Amino acid sequence: MNKLSVGEVLRTKNKNDNIIDLAKELGIDDVQKLEKIDLQWNNINFVKWQNINSTLEFWAEVNQYKNAADENPFKELCDLALTVISLPHSNAEIERIFSAMNNTKTKLRNRMNLKSINSVLMIKYSLRRINKSCYDYEIPIDVLKNIGTNKAYSFAKPTPQPQPSTSYINTSSRTDTLSISDFQIISDSSDDE
Repeated sequence: MNKLSVGEVLRTKNKNDNIIDLAKELGIDDVQKLEKIDLQWNNINFVKWQNINSTLEFWAEVNQYKNAADENPFKELCDLALTVISLPHSNAEIERIFSAMNNTKTKLRNRMNLKSINSVLMIKYSLRRINKSCYDYEIPIDVLKNIGTNKAYSFAKPTPQPQPSTSYINTSSRTDTLSISDFQIISDSSDDE
């Protein structure tokens, strides 16, 4: 990565400076392409570049550069550089996310579905972005007023409530076919006797 920084790219090259080893390490085996990349590496400091403070902006400028023939003379080198720059150089952030997920989905909460885990993690990281935690975050009044109402869940369609049956059932029937409302009726009828 350091080899493709602006300072390294634009400094005067010596015989030991070559980019071919990096290109080979990334799987470029074509001899002609390696020669083009080496030639472009040696010629890139002959152009006066505007963005020399940021490596990303520098390579973006190189990618858009056109010569008098309306061609990019650094295309292969730029493709190599953008490939290297886009590689993840550390998986620390991904490991942090998995660690937070494992702290959220514990043995006691092993039945959490993916949507719930995602929601909890989004809340956690959103609060962290504003330097808050669940202990010191003040819930807005309008949100508190909507808790327990249909407004809080406006995206969900209202489900019709089942009506309890008004007829008594035979208590000698099989119990595995009874519903909750039937138990209330059985309970009520046994109190009458």
